[in-house]
Amino acid sequence: MQPSPMVFGLLESELPWVTEWLFFFDSEKALVVAKEKEVRLRGRRYGDAYMLPEQMTKYSGNLICQEHMIEDYPNYDERVMLLVVDAISRTPANATAVSFF
Repeated sequence: MQPSPMVFGLLESELPWVTEWLFFFDSEKALVVAKEKEVRLRGRRYGDAYMLPEQMTKYSGNLICQEHMIEDYPNYDERVMLLVVDAISRTPANATAVSFF
């Protein structure tokens, strides 16, 4: 399903909270947009970059974003850390994720 450019733009403006919807409409375009957004959000103590990698990994198979979440974990505020752990648990299990847990 291809959304109109206006719908995609509205969804894009609400990232990272609507990541799943963006990928539902246009996974190829969403992957490009989500990667750019993740770069801008990484490293913020109260940031929401952890919301992006689950869908990015699901549609691309690339685990780099999972690694980014694990690398950034110590920098998050303790109130966000549980959300990051939950997001990591929803990405594929691999040696990196297992060693994190």
